[in-house]
Amino acid sequence: MKKMNGRYKGQAMAEFIIILPLLLLMFAAILQFFLLAIDRIKLEMTVREVMRFVTTHGEDQEQLESFAREFAKNEGLNPDNLTVIKGEKQEPEIRGKMAGFAEKFTGVKIKLEYNRQGPELLKKITGKNAITLKTEIFTATGGPMKFVLSKKDKDALEDYRKENADESPVD
Repeated sequence: MKKMNGRYKGQAMAEFIIILPLLLLMFAAILQFFLLAIDRIKLEMTVREVMRFVTTHGEDQEQLESFAREFAKNEGLNPDNLTVIKGEKQEPEIRGKMAGFAEKFTGVKIKLEYNRQGPELLKKITGKNAITLKTEIFTATGGPMKFVLSKKDKDALEDYRKENADESPVD
């Protein structure tokens, strides 16, 4: 072996060859997490637009799926991997001081699931072909919302406002 600046050339090359696969694996993992995060953001944008669609066009399952798939396609997601699940009418699960007011609302839970196809390495490591990203929204139903408070509810709301009012002066 030849000495190069007090070190052996062969030793540096051997260390590089040992470390290179680990560095490449780390780089690939970081890249996959980045791409997964981008798809998650796209799915959240899709669910936000689905909520807008529901408020203007209603909750018809076929129209909802068609709109969600079209929007997802425009965002760069594969519409064939998107599943839209519309639940049944239900009460929201809200606790605390405002729970009494929330009982006046009913809605439908809409879930979006997106199967993101992973690289072949994912299948070899986990045995799965895809990672499922999930998100859901809870919609208000019944057309234009009318919210009527009883005298007792109005008083409770006023008490709540007083308790949480900002007492600092405004300049």
